[in-house]
Amino acid sequence: MRAQLRTYHSIPALQARQDPNAYKQLQDAPRLKSILKGATEDEPQPSTLDDVKLASKPRTNPVNLIFILAQFAPKISETHFVAPRDFYDLVMRPTLSSTSRARAFLWLIWWYLESDFSLADTQRNPFGAGQYGEGEEGTGVLPLKVPTLESLTEEQAALENIDTDGEQLFGEVKRKERIAILASEPSPAMTALKRARKEKGLGQGYKSEDEGSESGWWKNGDAKSVTSAMQHAYGLDNDSTHTRTPSPVAGRTSDAKPTTAMPSDMRINTLLNDDEGTPSRASSPLPTPQAS
Repeated sequence: MRAQLRTYHSIPALQARQDPNAYKQLQDAPRLKSILKGATEDEPQPSTLDDVKLASKPRTNPVNLIFILAQFAPKISETHFVAPRDFYDLVMRPTLSSTSRARAFLWLIWWYLESDFSLADTQRNPFGAGQYGEGEEGTGVLPLKVPTLESLTEEQAALENIDTDGEQLFGEVKRKERIAILASEPSPAMTALKRARKEKGLGQGYKSEDEGSESGWWKNGDAKSVTSAMQHAYGLDNDSTHTRTPSPVAGRTSDAKPTTAMPSDMRINTLLNDDEGTPSRASSPLPTPQAS
């Protein structure tokens, strides 16, 4: 249920009248795109306009065709729209009537999926006859322009697609629910800290989201363990295995050779030189010189 609320669609009219107990079909944009892309994975599909024209019916599915039209939008605009209109106006220009935009979109879908790309089919398209561009009539060019797009004034556009009072109330309720969900989720810093503790095996005393809230975990947690987790996460732990560059001795000249302090147990050399089954140099006594 939580995931369902997080992915509600921002257009109330598309789901305000749905059964609240029914499975939610409408997802947010990334998931919706993944679902649509899945429609093209069963078998090879054409990937260009030329491939679509050369394919036999059924040439492709509508989902794949929409992706192709969007990918080749400049070509579609040049072929099927009269300047200054273009393909993106079908979804991005509210001052064109919704009815004429929908008709033009469906005209394109039918043309590429169902027609034989002939003159006769430009006239028998169920969504309107194809139009000639300026100066094209009588030149032997096919009438491939979409049906006329109807322009609206700002006042007329404002009267289209008005949300009802019930739809606006639905949208406001869902907006507040989403805000509440986002506010209850852990902050990025806390999420990074929990991930670091898990990776470093510092899970002692840690409570998951099912066991307690973040505030409860922080109050009950040990300050030392929190500090230790931060040190491990950022490489700041300060144990005895770290070596430090010694400070220069006062009075030394700049050309003097630097000396490196080594731990008394030669721990680094032990780690580097020990092989399995071979005694370390640090643990082996040095040979006693024989008297001559």
